[in-house]
Amino acid sequence: MKPSGLLRKSAVSKVGVDARALRESRAPAPQFATRYATANDRARPSEPGELTLSLLFRTSIRLQTIVDRCFLPLGTTSQEAAVLLCCANSGGVSARGLAEALDKDKGRVTRYVDRLVARRLVTRKIHPRDRRLLVIAPTRRGRRLAPQLKSKFEEIRNQFFADIAVDDIVRLEVILSQLLSGARRVAAREDGAATNM
Repeated sequence: MKPSGLLRKSAVSKVGVDARALRESRAPAPQFATRYATANDRARPSEPGELTLSLLFRTSIRLQTIVDRCFLPLGTTSQEAAVLLCCANSGGVSARGLAEALDKDKGRVTRYVDRLVARRLVTRKIHPRDRRLLVIAPTRRGRRLAPQLKSKFEEIRNQFFADIAVDDIVRLEVILSQLLSGARRVAAREDGAATNM
């Protein structure tokens, strides 16, 4: 995985691409993107939520990198582990069901499933009652790996939240749920605007 210095450089380049796209449309880059790109947390934010959004972006990237690194010894990424656990818990699920359960687009889920199929951890089967549907189900090997993946998720969660009070965790869950709802509203609005063009 990437050392932290490379992670920051990678994050800056991703924001740089977005900022260039914004400039091309003659709109200025949002201030949170600039703050994110420069990682200037000590400066006083000019608007409520500006620093928060920057911290959320950076925390998300860092957490994903750390969690994926934790899953390397098990031969999977955290996203692939989530797909496998979802399949194992349900005994088999459609790609659409996986996408909805994991809040991912179907194309991304298909890529995770392809990698799991290649490693013989899941299989695609025709649904017994509806031959138009494919069911993604764990193989015997996948079912054996699932408890280790679940334990790894629990271990990581316990380590991340070890020094945070339970009340703060509950408050954080409420706030993050509100942010996720806001993100879905923005995505729906942007999808609607793109459709109307």
